[in-house]
Amino acid sequence: MERRVSDILNQATCAFYAGQAESFSQTRRSAWPGWLCCLGYLDGLGARVRLLDLACGNLRFESFLERERPAVEWSIEALDSCADLFSSAQDLASPVRFRELDLVSALLDGDGRFGLDCSLFVDACVSFGFFHHVPGFETRVHALSCLLGQLRPGGIAMVSLWQFAKSPELLARAQAATQRGASALDLCPGDLEPGDYLMGWRDEGDVFRYCHSFAPEEIDELLAAVSDSAELVERFEADGRTGDLNTYLVLRRR
Repeated sequence: MERRVSDILNQATCAFYAGQAESFSQTRRSAWPGWLCCLGYLDGLGARVRLLDLACGNLRFESFLERERPAVEWSIEALDSCADLFSSAQDLASPVRFRELDLVSALLDGDGRFGLDCSLFVDACVSFGFFHHVPGFETRVHALSCLLGQLRPGGIAMVSLWQFAKSPELLARAQAATQRGASALDLCPGDLEPGDYLMGWRDEGDVFRYCHSFAPEEIDELLAAVSDSAELVERFEADGRTGDLNTYLVLRRR
C-alpha cells in the first residue's frame, strides 16, 4: 500500500477516535469472551507480570484482569493514539504507565520499539482491537514483529484479528460506509486492498475509520512471517454474535 494511502486511512482513524472517544468508550465496557481463553496462558507467567498493551483504549482488558486474577501483581505499560480513551478508563489498582503515541505512524516510520525503554522486556504483550486499523500487510507483519520484540524469551503475545466480513450485516454496513467514505477522503479506485473497508459510527454521517477484515489465508501468511521469532501456541475463534468474528493468536517468544 502506498504511504499516501496509509496516511489518509490512519488520519481518518485517529480523527474518528479523537471525535468519538466518549461515545465509543461507553460501548466498550464489557469483556470479550475470547479473553477468558487467554487467561490460562497468563497464569503460567507467575505472581508478578509485566504486561504491555498495544492500543490499550480505555483499559477494559486490565479491568478484566484485575477482576479475574486479583492475586496477581500486574504492572502495565499502555500505549494508545487517543489519550481521551485512556482518560475514560475505570480506576485500577495496578500501576499503569501510559504513553500517547500514533502507533500506526510509528510503524510506518519503522519504529520498532514504540519509543519504549530499550532495556524493558515484558512478560506478556496484548493487542486487542488494533490490528484491523493497521493498513497494509507488510505493516501488519511489522506490527506483530515489533510486539514480539518487546517480550522476554518465553514471554507470551496475544492478539485479536477481526473478521467482520463473516457477518453479512457487518459487511453490508462496511460496504455502504466505504462508498461514502472513499469519496469523502479523496481515495482513488484501487487504493484499498482486499479486505479493506471504511466503517462509520452510529448516525454520524461524516466520520470514518479504516478497518481490515482478515481472511484465514492472510493469517497463515502473518504467522509464517514471524515463525523465526515465535511459536504458535494456540489459534482460536471467538466473539461477536456468532462466536467467530475474532481470530486470536497466542504466540510464545523463542
